[in-house]
Amino acid sequence: SFRITCCPGVVDPLCSQLVSMGSVRRRARREARERRLKQQADGDQSATGPTNAKISAFECYYRAQGIIPQEEWPQMLRSLRSPLPACLRISPSPFTKQLMERLHAFCSSVDVRSLEWAGNAVQLAVDKGGLKKHTEFQTWLQQHTECGDITRQEAVSMVPALLLEARGGERLL
Repeated sequence: SFRITCCPGVVDPLCSQLVSMGSVRRRARREARERRLKQQADGDQSATGPTNAKISAFECYYRAQGIIPQEEWPQMLRSLRSPLPACLRISPSPFTKQLMERLHAFCSSVDVRSLEWAGNAVQLAVDKGGLKKHTEFQTWLQQHTECGDITRQEAVSMVPALLLEARGGERLL
């Protein structure tokens, strides 16, 4: 951790803002810890495990924000806990068409949906764990990932690159 020091007698709004943000975070952590200990003392089994403790702190924070109506919380938590589908982006090359055909051949038993907004990207109707069951496909995918033909990437992570509209020869940070 670091310490913020200001010149004596000089009021620095940034320093005071950072200090107040830190004290708010410390108070929130202390209050969450006290709630968790109180729940454990009262015999509430849902707060005993570390995962449940994190989830309850998450829930407490976001419920206090009032972003999501109370009746939609169970559905939102189920969505957050569900695994993400596997997404693949195929790099543009003369072999793109053959790679897409081979991908569809491997995934004949799995629904493959094209992400048209992302160019040469597909979304498979299985999660990361489901891909591991198909060893031949896993080997093929690993070979093409290593040589740069295919990239495994979440669909939401493809959006910033599309919004930047990078062109050949440009360097982006």
